Amino acid sequence: MKFGLISAAFATLSFLAHEAGAAEPEKPKHPPKPNAISFEPLAILSRGFLVQYERLFGDRWSALLGPGVRFGAREDFESRTLVLHGEARYWLVRRELISKEVGMVGPFAGLGLNFGRTTVESRLQNRSLGSLLTFEETARAGYRFVAFGFQEITPSFGVGLSHEFDERGRLAPTTGIVVGLNLTVGWLF
Repeated sequence: MKFGLISAAFATLSFLAHEAGAAEPEKPKHPPKPNAISFEPLAILSRGFLVQYERLFGDRWSALLGPGVRFGAREDFESRTLVLHGEARYWLVRRELISKEVGMVGPFAGLGLNFGRTTVESRLQNRSLGSLLTFEETARAGYRFVAFGFQEITPSFGVGLSHEFDERGRLAPTTGIVVGLNLTVGWLF
């Protein structure tokens, strides 16, 4: 009797496990969007602008590239920084947990490179005071939220190294640690 109950229970559990495994996974509402264009809205606070294009390659990898500009110094001086930003991202889950969108959404880890050139000029003397080349490597973690199926909001945190070089060679090169929070807003298509 005991053997019959145990084998019946085992057969029932085996059948339920087989049925659960045979169920198809939930299909996404829309196919993954392989492109994104975004900008950094908070860059305007530092008198700058950065726009970037991102492309999905395969299921989990994406690459982004974008130019930027930042204006600094005031009154007697003028400075201008031109930036080129690139990053490779690995999408950990490939699904946004709130909207259930798939693709370049949800949590990610990334490695980025930034190249920059800053020039400083004296307005009073109407001459260049020099220029500085900057090279940064960063490791970044973030999360991309999706609204309305196409609007993206991506906060992220990064840490890395920044190397600075005087273009004329008069100052010694320096290396420092950079830590930063970032926010991009854009569109998936």
